[in-house]
Amino acid sequence: MEILIRNEQQLFPIDEVKIGEITRYILKNELNSNYKREVSIFITNDKTIAYYNEKYRGIEGPTDVLSFPYDDEDEIIGDIIISTETVKRNASEYKIPLLKEFYIVLIHALLHLCGYTHDKIADRNAMFEKQEKYLNIFWEDT
Repeated sequence: MEILIRNEQQLFPIDEVKIGEITRYILKNELNSNYKREVSIFITNDKTIAYYNEKYRGIEGPTDVLSFPYDDEDEIIGDIIISTETVKRNASEYKIPLLKEFYIVLIHALLHLCGYTHDKIADRNAMFEKQEKYLNIFWEDT
């Protein structure tokens, strides 16, 4: 599996190895995908994610994360865009470590690429259960 990580932010250091481990683990478990497929992860700022948020969702302003799943038949699983500026604000608001919030949004986005949604309460519960399960694997509160 090819994981393309483009880090265009300077707010905090990004551990690309850990991002790769999380991505491979979740996609392998959720999609049984060990073969040649690709996912791209673009780590950026509020200005850039706001552009994509408006262009593709018609929503003005930044968000923490965007997911763009591709068709099941494609070699590309999908694209993820994360704004570290919004992640930092969220972490402060939720009073959790910055990197923990970063991994939460990454896991959330990966689950969207795997077909999970949170439009209905039952779907939301299933998605957030999985999100918590994977976070517990990759994050230890100290």
